[in-house]
Amino acid sequence: EDVFATAGLINDYKDGHLDLKVKVNFTSCPESNYSIEAQVYKNNVAILKEPLKTEVDFSYSMDNYEVSLSTDLKKVGAWSAESPNLYTLVVCLKDPKGKVVEYSSCRIGFRNVVIKNRQLLINGEAVLIKGVNRHDHDEFTGKTISRETMLKDILLLKQFNFNAVRTAHYPNDPLWYDLCDEYGIYLVDEANIEAHDNYDSICRDHRWANAFFERGINMVIRDKNHPSVIFWSQGNETGYGENHDRISDWIRDYDPSRPLFMEGPIKKRWDQGENDLSRAVSNRSTDVIAPMYTSIPEVIEWTKKTKDNRPFILCEYNHAMGNSNGCLKEYFDVFENCHGAQGGFIWDWVDQGLAKYDENGTKYWAYGGDYGDQPHDGDFCCNGMIWPDRTPHPAMYEFKKLAQPLAIESKNPATGKFTIHNKHNFTNLNYINIAWKLSIDGIVKEKGQFGKLNIAAQESAEVQISYKQKLEGDAVLMFTFYTNSELSWAKRGHVIGWEQFVLARTKEIPRKAQAILTRAKTSELILNESKTAYSIRNENLKLSVGKSDGQIKKLEWKNESIIKEGPALQINRGWTDNDGVKTKGNDVFSNPWVILSQWHEADLLGMKETLTKLSVKKSGNTIVIKNDFSYTCTKKRVIKTSHTITINENGTLDFAHRIDIDKRLPDLPRLGVRLFVDSAFEALNWYGRGPEENYPDRNTAALGLYKSTVTDQYVPYIVPQECGLKTDTRYIQLQSDSGRKMTVFAEKEFSFSALHHSAEDFIATYHTHELKPQNNVILSIDHLHRGLGTGSCGPDTLDKYKIFPGKYSFKYSIAFE
Repeated sequence: EDVFATAGLINDYKDGHLDLKVKVNFTSCPESNYSIEAQVYKNNVAILKEPLKTEVDFSYSMDNYEVSLSTDLKKVGAWSAESPNLYTLVVCLKDPKGKVVEYSSCRIGFRNVVIKNRQLLINGEAVLIKGVNRHDHDEFTGKTISRETMLKDILLLKQFNFNAVRTAHYPNDPLWYDLCDEYGIYLVDEANIEAHDNYDSICRDHRWANAFFERGINMVIRDKNHPSVIFWSQGNETGYGENHDRISDWIRDYDPSRPLFMEGPIKKRWDQGENDLSRAVSNRSTDVIAPMYTSIPEVIEWTKKTKDNRPFILCEYNHAMGNSNGCLKEYFDVFENCHGAQGGFIWDWVDQGLAKYDENGTKYWAYGGDYGDQPHDGDFCCNGMIWPDRTPHPAMYEFKKLAQPLAIESKNPATGKFTIHNKHNFTNLNYINIAWKLSIDGIVKEKGQFGKLNIAAQESAEVQISYKQKLEGDAVLMFTFYTNSELSWAKRGHVIGWEQFVLARTKEIPRKAQAILTRAKTSELILNESKTAYSIRNENLKLSVGKSDGQIKKLEWKNESIIKEGPALQINRGWTDNDGVKTKGNDVFSNPWVILSQWHEADLLGMKETLTKLSVKKSGNTIVIKNDFSYTCTKKRVIKTSHTITINENGTLDFAHRIDIDKRLPDLPRLGVRLFVDSAFEALNWYGRGPEENYPDRNTAALGLYKSTVTDQYVPYIVPQECGLKTDTRYIQLQSDSGRKMTVFAEKEFSFSALHHSAEDFIATYHTHELKPQNNVILSIDHLHRGLGTGSCGPDTLDKYKIFPGKYSFKYSIAFE
């Protein structure tokens, strides 16, 4: 009827031990002795010299109708997510004449899972859980998932350095477990037990006891032979009570080889506030401290103060709704440096939007309310690391970098001496090659390879580079780690990760800008004034400044339109889901803890702009424009700005901005300026972080020189919102179809975005097909930009990534060619 195989490791994890419980279901005691035989195969070759054998006599009915067999196996390949070695177990029932009555088979993996000294140990090693919660979802078939889609998920998980999945919040299709066994993914197998409100009610109500038992027992019985399952979870958001304890007791008795994993003992209900770790004193129902959305300071405090001997593994954290996953690096810093904090499961894997088409046949993803359903949760189901079609969000690349299985360090990278650390628990790095390249001002000047590495798990090795190139300008050394052979989940040459070191940096403006200024020709500037505007021109440059608003209008270079208007103060951004979930309607504005409600209360979108001072004067060989503004918010809170624009004879414009923010205002979305540039300037180059969008609190993207287009900067989050930012920028260059160039540069790094959509466009739309590109390039130059955080369901960004009221100043220049 059933086979339960417990495959563990012994003798310093070199040999295997197999325990079998075979349930036989005769209607009564057999009249003659039947027998059970079992054999283990690897690649269709029998491993046991002789099959395991035992007779089934009348006594089996006294032992729970089970027959037990066990054996040791020498030098087995251990199963882990890194090396998912699988064996095939075949069990048969024979009648007294030796004829096979029935066969049963399953794949098994030899591995140990133990909780000890505040650590989860897999095969004796403390494995960092680099996990994600995963719902079954397909954009066309909903909760019905094909093998093809499952395999896409598996390959993406492996290629982006995930090693674990929580089956949130129900047992999945058995095929999913087979794939996790085969490709190597650790699983928290979760029973379909969820209350989601009144947490401590049904878990303490005897009328629900049978439902708890049925769902928990069915999961364990079905999935027990999968080596990928390393934890049993007794449900989600169902509080903690007697029903949990009783099902936990049954699981522990039936399967002592796996620990239990449950969030319930930590939090009573959503409106409770901070996690109540005191509820988890008893480990009867959980062997792990597994809270959700715990802040970084809370995790650190727990590791320092707790006397609990269980590891801290977040069942949910870093909520991935829309443009999100801020502060992920800080979580990884804690996981890697604080004993007991051993990772967690990001919420969650895939945006659960459904494919829909508008009247023009344009596809978009629909969510709550789009089908006339009331009430609904809006886009709160769209909180994945990938889109419904399995395209990765930009944040996936942040995770991939942080979770990469090796690291390179150097006390003084300019010497060329580096240490490579293998962060794997079980695997040699000999499947990886390392290539390096030295770039000066974004141009590759030297490159080389270390070839195949031979570094054992958890070991390190020294390497040396002898630079031939003088380290000057902006000198950056880039290491790329890639596979040197084809793997089950990746092709040869797949990039596993990378590391980067800044060896030198130009303290003044970047040399690219210096070269532009050197080539620029000078021509005398002419200033004219009319009733409505000032006009400024020379041989190449032509622009006007409106007297009513103090803005540059219609800037041309060699008779080609470049800047239509700007720069103007910009403090707003397209609201992210973490700023506030706008699909909730006016409810989002009534929650004072949501930063969007504070911005709404201050009326940042509706600020009243007043030009308080304007002067345009010729000063030597330059013309200087000075304009002051005040921006009045609700309750007479004011932002005051002072701008100085110096126009040089070579056509370069130097900008200096001073901003004074009323202390009574909340921290701001961004602090910078916005220019409207002619749409012909579609080609985009920049030296900064990329190629994916990056933000102050999601900032591991690589420094480099990148080429793209303005159109490609748009990121199609299911609900339109802020996107496309690039941080730590030295310069950006927009180029028109005719070859005209506009270059923005500064001594200090800045952030920018170049889009065909404004913040107001993002705020006004709720689906991608509603968002129409403008016939402009909206160039945003940010001195500061607020972090993303995870505030839609979790902690806001850290204070160091916020823009608090105060006085600020920044400078940059624009040159034309």
